[in-house]
Amino acid sequence: MSISANEAAFKELLLWTQNEPAHRYEIYDTRMEVTYRLYIAKDAIAKATELSSTAFQCRLMDRTVEQIRYVNGIWMHEGGSMLSTVQRLFDHEALFHIMRRLEMRAEIDELQSPDVEEVMALADTVAFRRIQDLPAQQSAASVIAVHARSNPLYREALKRALPRLDIYGKVQELTGVGLDPDEIPF
Repeated sequence: MSISANEAAFKELLLWTQNEPAHRYEIYDTRMEVTYRLYIAKDAIAKATELSSTAFQCRLMDRTVEQIRYVNGIWMHEGGSMLSTVQRLFDHEALFHIMRRLEMRAEIDELQSPDVEEVMALADTVAFRRIQDLPAQQSAASVIAVHARSNPLYREALKRALPRLDIYGKVQELTGVGLDPDEIPF
């Protein structure tokens, strides 16, 4: 692949990443007049329980807003699906985006840029934190680990991306391997 083709592929990757759809849950606390934004269903349910709320909103990937309500002991999406089903869809969407970014990166040969790797690491971190299901987290961690072990710029960017979340450490914990190529996994 030529340099100009690599650059075009990088631009496509960046554009695709910047336009990546996302979701979140939102709960409005009327007493404190604050909106909480949460990324996984179990956190939204915990916050709703804490606030004694029986409803909250879900901002979907296409940016529409739908209601989640507690009905007969089950959190239900307004479309009739259980919230756990909706979260599973979100998990798979986030995992897909992490995997697709790795595939797109692989098509770009040797061309690397610290700025691009910063964007990619942040996008992967944001997508990873939207995954609730442990097996889906492990799959995402494996994909991130593959890229981190082969790309030092990405690995360093991953350490800096949302440091309080420590996705770098979480990936190592879930995969059981070190992310530096010279680390020996035990």
